[in-house]
Amino acid sequence: MAGMWSFEVTGGEEVKKGLTALLDNLKDLTPFWRDVFAPKYFAMVQDLFATGGQGRGAGGRFKSGTWAPLSPKYKIWKQKNFPGQPILVRGGDLRESVRWGGNSLGPGGIFRGVSAVRDCWDEHSVRQASAGWQSEHASP
Repeated sequence: MAGMWSFEVTGGEEVKKGLTALLDNLKDLTPFWRDVFAPKYFAMVQDLFATGGQGRGAGGRFKSGTWAPLSPKYKIWKQKNFPGQPILVRGGDLRESVRWGGNSLGPGGIFRGVSAVRDCWDEHSVRQASAGWQSEHASP
């Protein structure tokens, strides 16, 4: 199949410079994550907190389903220790940590622009943070 396609480009140096600039811009996706993805994604996360996990479909209409209810035992414990707080909220740290502030997340939130999805998670850091949080927030 070699030779099946051929084409000629006029102004080849300008095209080459343009493609090089495009590739250079794609090496650092931080502006995309910060300016496009993060505002939409974290707004959706805040909406899930506000609606108890009820997602929205086309046109902002609610879809069926919400987060599973708390177990009876945990519900009693939570009402006693964190009255009035909805599912996934105790003191509000988690909810606030995923609130987008324009260039960063709320207190405790970690956001860094990445060049590839695989860079998003440092497995050791995630395990360490998870273990620390679990020991600080143990419940019956």
